[in-house]
Amino acid sequence: MRQLLKIFCSRLLQSIPVFTKDDFKNPELIIEQQPDLIHSICYVTARYLPGGLSTVRLIYPKVLKFVQDKSAGAMWPGTADMTSFKALVVLYAFSEIALPNIENPHSPYMLPTQLLKTVTEIYGTQLGLHRSIDGARAMLSLPHDQWLSSASYKRYTYWLWLFTMSHHSAIITRTPPSIRSDNSIRSAPELFAEINIEPRMRRLLGEVELCLLWEKANAVDSNFGEWWCPFEKVGPACSSPSAVVDIVTRDLAVWRAKYAPFIERGGFGIGLDFHYRYSQFCLSTYAVCHYTHVSDVDKRDLLACESRHMRPEERCKKLKTVATTAQLLVDLGIHSFHFPSIYGKLLQRQLGNLQPNVRDGVETDVQPKSNSPETPGSIWAEYSNAKGDDWYQDDFGSQEDLFGEMLNLPRLDWFEALE
Repeated sequence: MRQLLKIFCSRLLQSIPVFTKDDFKNPELIIEQQPDLIHSICYVTARYLPGGLSTVRLIYPKVLKFVQDKSAGAMWPGTADMTSFKALVVLYAFSEIALPNIENPHSPYMLPTQLLKTVTEIYGTQLGLHRSIDGARAMLSLPHDQWLSSASYKRYTYWLWLFTMSHHSAIITRTPPSIRSDNSIRSAPELFAEINIEPRMRRLLGEVELCLLWEKANAVDSNFGEWWCPFEKVGPACSSPSAVVDIVTRDLAVWRAKYAPFIERGGFGIGLDFHYRYSQFCLSTYAVCHYTHVSDVDKRDLLACESRHMRPEERCKKLKTVATTAQLLVDLGIHSFHFPSIYGKLLQRQLGNLQPNVRDGVETDVQPKSNSPETPGSIWAEYSNAKGDDWYQDDFGSQEDLFGEMLNLPRLDWFEALE
């Protein structure tokens, strides 16, 4: 057990920014008086060691019983203790979401991630971590060293960590987050702005700010913050889709500039750099998926605009939304053959084909930038000039005809394609 604890502290501990080596500086005390914590540490560490399966198999029944007991006891208030919470944090931090059709020798001895997540969060609320910011603020008057070692500071970091873990789990599983941001979480950047915090806390704070970018995007477009909802169920887009893209580009760039020196120093910055790149990927992917679906809504708006019964002001508003979304999709495309660009050019072409009296009232700044709408042939010509099309011609016949058919394809399910 001592050897596994030593390996855990030297190799795995930095993956949990709320822990320090001082939390495990007395191995004898942990082994003798905190059996659930040492069992959790040994169970997690053995999973990553060559030949560790036998150790995992030996400890698994004890860890499983611990989680089951805490799951049953979590229903009764006042039963949570900090030692058990630390053990749950270790198990939760290194839990793995089971993947179908992938064989793993450790699979029979893996604890369900959702179970660990639920029990750990219930323990956190029973310990009052969601109210820990009051104690953290009250301790700010203490000297720096005393404040960092205070129980109030530790409790607040646990709460912030639970929030980031809930957000990450929600993104991966496409489920609603179980812990929403509140004032205690949104206040973290301001609370630590003038304090020289340690690197592990700097990493956690960076994660919190990345997670809050989703909330900022949600304030611009409520559908954007509900990534777990099927696209068919969401409502119409906001009037300015580019505002969300600004968050993906400008705000992420601001975050990167703020934390670049910390990331370049390595250490905890390496983990934060991963979360930055992952957030950039998720936000960008969702923006493309969301506004690709919006293009279908806008095509219905185009058809509705041709109705003689629609009021002029309502027609003008819908056409502006269509034109703005179309241009956004064109701008998102890497090249003309990229699917966002295809959808955008298709909308622009349909917008240009409307009768002049239907387009009345739409300002020139939201009209298609091209003097003439793109056609399948012109789009294909632009692509083939750069890529060459001899192989395509030989195998599939007329490129323009086939590309024209692609413009009429039903909407792709982007999440299924990515998965």
